[in-house]
Amino acid sequence: VLPEAAQPPPDEAVPVDTEPAEAATAAGNPDAEAAESRVIAEAAPAQPTEPVRQSDPLVAAGSIPATSATAQDVPEAEAAFAPPAGVTSSFGDNPVADPATRAPAAGTSNLEPSSLLANLPPEGVGPMALRSAAASGNPAAEFFVGVRYTEGEGVPADLEKAAVWYQKAANKGLPPAQYRLASLYEKGRGVEKDMAKARAWYSQAAQAGNAKAMHNLAVLYAEGGGEDPDYAKAAMWFESAANYGVKDSLFNLGILYAGGIGVDKDLVASYKWFAIAADKGDPEAAKRRDDVANMMDQQTLANARLAVEGFKLKDADPAANKVTLEPSWAEQSSVPAANVSAPAPAGNVDMIREAQDKLNYLGFDTGTPDGQMGPRTRSAIRAFQRSIGLPETGEVDAKLIDELKSQAI
Repeated sequence: VLPEAAQPPPDEAVPVDTEPAEAATAAGNPDAEAAESRVIAEAAPAQPTEPVRQSDPLVAAGSIPATSATAQDVPEAEAAFAPPAGVTSSFGDNPVADPATRAPAAGTSNLEPSSLLANLPPEGVGPMALRSAAASGNPAAEFFVGVRYTEGEGVPADLEKAAVWYQKAANKGLPPAQYRLASLYEKGRGVEKDMAKARAWYSQAAQAGNAKAMHNLAVLYAEGGGEDPDYAKAAMWFESAANYGVKDSLFNLGILYAGGIGVDKDLVASYKWFAIAADKGDPEAAKRRDDVANMMDQQTLANARLAVEGFKLKDADPAANKVTLEPSWAEQSSVPAANVSAPAPAGNVDMIREAQDKLNYLGFDTGTPDGQMGPRTRSAIRAFQRSIGLPETGEVDAKLIDELKSQAI
């Protein structure tokens, strides 16, 4: 899937691999948008001479044609690019197109009390601690206000207002906010569509270490994003994201190396990236891995398998990929600590389904979200908790939901 997985787009908040929650998609969640569309274009020749042609974002990637074990080379591979995130009128909060243009890093501002009151988000956004922190210029708080408006939590979903708050946090250098703001510009939701600004904000977030932004930036380079496609830069950013386990970037690298698009044709590398994507639960990648294997002799295939065994994922920088929700900012902050993380009742279908949706988006497979607690869901929860150093309870509770919402990839 060359053109998260964007939507993604979140982040918490990122772009692109698995099926998003219906509610999040309906609200315009940029990360859910990234996840919902995997393939947006196909480029045929190994040395492309024309822009990637556009296709339905929801069309599944075509597969490498099966060939016999005696084939000596890979056929010209079609490049199916997984798209960037996106989450519709403009807003007037000093949009920044130049990545070098940034407001001073800040936690709180020197606003007068009257100004703080004027900047205070509405009561429905959350506790006063969150609202006052956002009004004072705390970028993490500003980000979470943007999330509330994106998902319609406590306030009506409003992407224009969400963009304003993401902009504030992005200006202060918060990578997940930069990623979400870029996805808004990329799709023209809540803001006027502006590919230059999308590229600039994706670039800032990617350079800071946001894995989903790396993937989406690569997609823009592969598709052109208003300019001529640059497959070499696309390959570079896909590999950066793949090293952090972004499934669509793993798949896309397999496509690039199979067809020699932006890189030298390399069957071993193609097999390696497809195999790693398959190990992360991508069935299309598994098929293509096997197709590539059929084109290798035994020694080459052995080398490819060694390359897979020797691959180690990098640990993503938490500061670039998630935003921490302060305890006082949570709605449950006034509830005794013993009750804050009480497991969801078995009948709390909505809460369980929300957890399943977000776990699937982040690559922890729960199967089709159904709001029921089964072995697969518990296993996915434990795997997620283990990945971020939480006790492995296997239960859905408020703390789990907050952590899932804070993830960028």
